[in-house]
Amino acid sequence: MGDMNPLPILRSCPLIDNNGQRVSAAEVFAGVKVIGLYFSASWCPPCRTFSPVLDSMKEDSFKVVMITADRQERDFLDYIRPYSSFCAIPYGTGALSAIQRAMGVSMLPTLVVINAETGAVITSMGRMAVSTNRAKCVKDWEQGRAGVLSSQQWLFVYLAAFLAVTLLAYQFKLAYLLAYQFKLFK
Repeated sequence: MGDMNPLPILRSCPLIDNNGQRVSAAEVFAGVKVIGLYFSASWCPPCRTFSPVLDSMKEDSFKVVMITADRQERDFLDYIRPYSSFCAIPYGTGALSAIQRAMGVSMLPTLVVINAETGAVITSMGRMAVSTNRAKCVKDWEQGRAGVLSSQQWLFVYLAAFLAVTLLAYQFKLAYLLAYQFKLFK
């Protein structure tokens, strides 16, 4: 992840809503605690799958800013139109590449979540957080947490699942043996 703060760029560049109309950064970010910098493009199939999921997360404290990698402005405008919770940096501005460089993004889709006051990166794994923890990730981000399970938490989930499957197998084996013992099978 790059180490440049993207907030000065976001606050100084024009923004547009999903209909291509200019909106002020002050208006867009009023009351927002975390900002999702969403690096996406209309030609990217995983982006087309993830965008509706991200758009469904309409929370007052969270705002998505799309940073497009589209090759044509018309493609970008057609792509963002259905996503009413998104705003974007307009196509063709230098701010697009400046934020991409600042964040060190090289893969689409990428959701980098930053603190709206300081610009500090909370997580560069926003897409994973939304995919695995949609109900709680914004609250986690507000508290400065990544919103995804840690390796220890994943280990706990794995072990719990393993134990559940093992117990189920033993229960099945016991039921089979009892049924055999009482000659329920011929």
